[in-house]
Amino acid sequence: YIPKKHLRSKISVSYDLEKKYTPFISGELFYEIGEYIDNVRYKAGVDYELNKFHTFNAYYMIDKEKNVKIPWTNYVFGIGYNFTF
Repeated sequence: YIPKKHLRSKISVSYDLEKKYTPFISGELFYEIGEYIDNVRYKAGVDYELNKFHTFNAYYMIDKEKNVKIPWTNYVFGIGYNFTF
């Protein structure tokens, strides 16, 4: 499979609680240029700031395929780690 030209748009909202935890939600659209939206992702989670260099996050994501005869849907639990220097 050779990927075609896609435009990926994402919007994200987070709420700073003035603490180490920051909840967030986001949505993404994958648009095949000149055609249609072929994938949608919804994500909700929380970031945990250990200190100014280390951040962990946990999230739940729904990944849906669109505009096909038999669309698939993935349900994903994830964890992440960011190191900032």
